[in-house]
Amino acid sequence: MYSVHAPEVECIAKGKAHKPYEFGVKVGVVSTSKENFVVGMKAFSGNPYDGHPLSASLEQVHKLTGIVAREVYVN
Repeated sequence: MYSVHAPEVECIAKGKAHKPYEFGVKVGVVSTSKENFVVGMKAFSGNPYDGHPLSASLEQVHKLTGIVAREVYVN
């Protein structure tokens, strides 16, 4: 356990010399490209590879808004 107040917090190894570890949970945030409205946000446990949560994030947005994205930009 890394935090008494937030038991869901995990240790994430970053592999960088100046900051090898971070504590928290990986989060996917989906926003519109023109207006920057946040239309979805989802936490992912277990420190998944950055490309894997994309489909789950887009599926969540489809369930919430009923809209299927035609183009997706990721960072």
